[in-house]
Amino acid sequence: MSKQAGFTIIVPCYKAGEFIEEAIDSVYALPIVRPFEIIIVDDASPDECTQDALDRIKAKYPEIQVIKQNENKGVSAARNTAIHASKYDYIFPFDADDKWNDDPSVLAAGTFFDRAIDTMESDQDTLFICTDLKLFGSCSGKYPLLPYSEKKILTRNSIPAISAYRKQDAINSGGYKSSDRFEDWGFNLRMINFRFKNNLERKVIKFDAPYYGYRQVNNGENRSSGKVNRKDMFQSYYDNNPDIYSHYYPQVSPEKMASHMVNEKIRNISDRFSMAVKNPSWVLNKIHGKVKNLISPQI
Repeated sequence: MSKQAGFTIIVPCYKAGEFIEEAIDSVYALPIVRPFEIIIVDDASPDECTQDALDRIKAKYPEIQVIKQNENKGVSAARNTAIHASKYDYIFPFDADDKWNDDPSVLAAGTFFDRAIDTMESDQDTLFICTDLKLFGSCSGKYPLLPYSEKKILTRNSIPAISAYRKQDAINSGGYKSSDRFEDWGFNLRMINFRFKNNLERKVIKFDAPYYGYRQVNNGENRSSGKVNRKDMFQSYYDNNPDIYSHYYPQVSPEKMASHMVNEKIRNISDRFSMAVKNPSWVLNKIHGKVKNLISPQI
């Protein structure tokens, strides 16, 4: 296996001046073996704080590519811009307010980037590589991901936004869509559906080590708050991914899917209770609505 296969870290940035410098520094603090690039897409941030932070980053790391959009188009458009500008075959999304875990015990087997590419290089059936998360900020602890199955992801998301994937898979499936109520979930579904309809395998592999630092801000905000029309949402998911939905739920209407989703949420309570036992700090913040939403919530 060639060690020359590199990767691109894509970082959407909108008014992230307070944290983005720390985020970028965390990448360079890791013992990464493979070649990589970082592409930051400034989504028309209007504040001086962000512009000053980007200027400092460029001065410190001149190899980083900073793309400035003339108008605010949202995180999906920013990610798509970075994907199309990337020169490597593997993509690693990275939120501008988070950071990578540099704990030597976590890195003993290699960085998330190197391990993920080793896996995808050796197994073309792998679609996503995920990792558990380490909370920092207003609460701390390990954030274990929900169990994954292809059928379950049709009704609740369990692949985090920072999972690694191939650039070509993203392009083939149409990339991110700002029209999705939960953009990461919609992206995951399109990636799975494209491979499914083309008779390609779709493995989702999770590393148990908490490679990713997931910032918690104790301000009571949730980025995905707001009312959701379940019927409209599932109609959209059906329309965009008919092959995979009809395979697992043949002749099931969006209305019935919405009811099924409620039942899935009840089962989800059991999963979250298990997480609470493992990490009381996380659940206390969740109860107060203060854990931000890296993974699209279960509606």
